[in-house]
Amino acid sequence: MAKSTETAENPKVPNEEKPSSAGPDLFAFTIDASTGQITRLEKVESTGARRQLSEQDKASLQASKSSHTLEAIVEQAFEAGIACALGNGDETDEVPESEDEAEVRRTLLLPLMERSRTTALLQRSVLGQAILATALQQVTAPHASEAEGGSAQQTSGAAAKPRQSGPAGPAQD
Repeated sequence: MAKSTETAENPKVPNEEKPSSAGPDLFAFTIDASTGQITRLEKVESTGARRQLSEQDKASLQASKSSHTLEAIVEQAFEAGIACALGNGDETDEVPESEDEAEVRRTLLLPLMERSRTTALLQRSVLGQAILATALQQVTAPHASEAEGGSAQQTSGAAAKPRQSGPAGPAQD
């Protein structure tokens, strides 16, 4: 189906949707909502057709995004929490860490993480449920540009939490 646009010079003219080689790099996940398990990952072609990932697709994705796994993000958040508790939380690290630095970080943090709730949070089922919940939140929440003060509300989570009506509870500080 063609999209319609309306301009002052040309009211409601259908746009031809032409496949573009420089278009978005789209993928489709199939997630079992009861377990959070990702059961399928497919490449979405410019025509909208889905296909299994090729070995080249897999290699390309792994090479470009390997340091941005949920496990790595949880480890970095844990490390940031420790730094904050030690009074070093205001430092920003703009330089990406090397593989050696990442390995040292994992070696130092792993014993601490194992003694905390973090290990439970890194289980596949928990991560799968988090992926599903995050995906639902992203497709149902208004875009930051549409909401007033979008980035501040999205960061604090204020835009994603609707207010409940009913009797007010005790005031909390």
